[in-house]
Amino acid sequence: MPILKYALLGLLFPITVLGGELRQVRVEKDLPYLGADRKEKLDLYTPADPQPSERFPGVVIIHGGGWVGGDKGARREQNIGTTLAAHGYVCISINYVLATEGHPTWPKNLQECKRAVQPLRKNADELHVDPRYVGVIGGSAGGHLATMVGLTGPDAGLDPT
Repeated sequence: MPILKYALLGLLFPITVLGGELRQVRVEKDLPYLGADRKEKLDLYTPADPQPSERFPGVVIIHGGGWVGGDKGARREQNIGTTLAAHGYVCISINYVLATEGHPTWPKNLQECKRAVQPLRKNADELHVDPRYVGVIGGSAGGHLATMVGLTGPDAGLDPT
């Protein structure tokens, strides 16, 4: 039952770390993460004015919407990003390719979610992220994709190229 153990820890973790003084939050919208030619972008939520030596956990927020709808800028995703950043997290809320009639997107949507982790690690110094602590969260379809990001390794053949 190791998966259940970690799932329960994931539910308890935010409760134990979201205490303390709230910080001001900086938000940057519509930043490219899949290439400048792609319409899917990310929104960045960071604690404002970090100290030079401060490092924060990173979180990728994946929206729900049945794999055919939803948006990184929805009220729920903005609330999650702002709340976590105010408590000392660096968050990116992403859009990913959505399926349309006759055009399924699996596994491309998962690969794009996996690629979203890379900017947090690649730009860790600039963003004040501790690359050892990067998580992924989402609701509904976003929860499915977040789970798949966490549970599929290179041997599954689902990593982006």
